[in-house]
Amino acid sequence: MLKLSLCAAAALCAAMTFNSCKDDKGGNTPPPASGSTVIDAPGFDKWVYFSFDKEAVIETDGSYSALYNSKTWDLAFHRGDIRTNSGPSGCGNGGAYKTSSTDMSTVTEKPGEVTYTIDTKAEISFPDMRTKAEQSKNEALADWYTSSGMPPTYTVNGNVYFIKTAEGKYAKVKFTDYTNDKGEGGHIAFEYEYPVE
Repeated sequence: MLKLSLCAAAALCAAMTFNSCKDDKGGNTPPPASGSTVIDAPGFDKWVYFSFDKEAVIETDGSYSALYNSKTWDLAFHRGDIRTNSGPSGCGNGGAYKTSSTDMSTVTEKPGEVTYTIDTKAEISFPDMRTKAEQSKNEALADWYTSSGMPPTYTVNGNVYFIKTAEGKYAKVKFTDYTNDKGEGGHIAFEYEYPVE
């Protein structure tokens, strides 16, 4: 009897483990990964590319067109300018949406039910702040921080954004800083959850 009870308990435990690991097709999904990162993009002459799938910066030569035909990246940073893999920036299905919340846990919008802004052509400063080149950026992300005064002080707006990735998945992002510990700009800190539904 004891042997039968142990077998039944083992079978029940295995069934519970199997059911808790189902993917999207089975109904249950693992919780999104969450984390924070800092993108060091202080140079006026380079773009820095980031992938949510890899949770890492992708090594490139830093040029504007480095990964134009690739869906391996989701965001690109040029100091405070941010691109998504969409429109003139890349071949992906990316975009950005600014929510009304400043708290990641209280966002009421659903990422699959909002309208995403794709990238558009824009004037980008290179490399001495006096030279401009026509490239692109995402206007929904254009006001994530502001600067004032000289030397400049930077203020992050604190809003939470949905980022649509190159592959059409969704990330929740909150930018938290634009400077390093020396107060130098172009060091973009953000918290994220990925993927979100």
